[in-house]
Amino acid sequence: MAKKKKKKVTKASHKKLSFKQWLIVLGVVAALIVFFPTTVILAVGMLPTMVAALVDRYPGKNKTFTIGAMNFAGCFPYLLEVWLQTNSMNVALNAISQPKAIIVMYAAAGFGYLINAFVTFLVSVVLVQKSELRLKKITQEKQALIDRWGKGVNVRQSNTVQFDQEEGEPVASEPVS
Repeated sequence: MAKKKKKKVTKASHKKLSFKQWLIVLGVVAALIVFFPTTVILAVGMLPTMVAALVDRYPGKNKTFTIGAMNFAGCFPYLLEVWLQTNSMNVALNAISQPKAIIVMYAAAGFGYLINAFVTFLVSVVLVQKSELRLKKITQEKQALIDRWGKGVNVRQSNTVQFDQEEGEPVASEPVS
């Protein structure tokens, strides 16, 4: 059996929060408590965004951003309902207990998935088209060089030089197609 590698404990892994970071954490926790009805709606409504954030492996997190924006747009009418009424837990729980509200929130996130898939497909098609046009242009330039300078321009260079046995002169390699 292979030996298991022990993880080295460094000071970087036990990094302590600075005073400024503690203030930010305390401010966020205080805001979550003060605006608890809003927190409840966002915790339930933004679940697809949280899942997308865990699943999205790309550095820019474009999928998470797209899904999150659409998901928030789906949650926003119910947030307005809570904010414009009494901002109480009863209104928030009433909003999230309606199946229509959950469907609207999650369907908006699903629409974010569709937008992301469509834009990704569209960008890949455009990049392939651009590459094919570039390849066609290079082929035309290559043909123009062959027409101007002859077929000797189209010889592949190699590290080894082959010599003709009888004359002792270098032999041209096969033309590149």
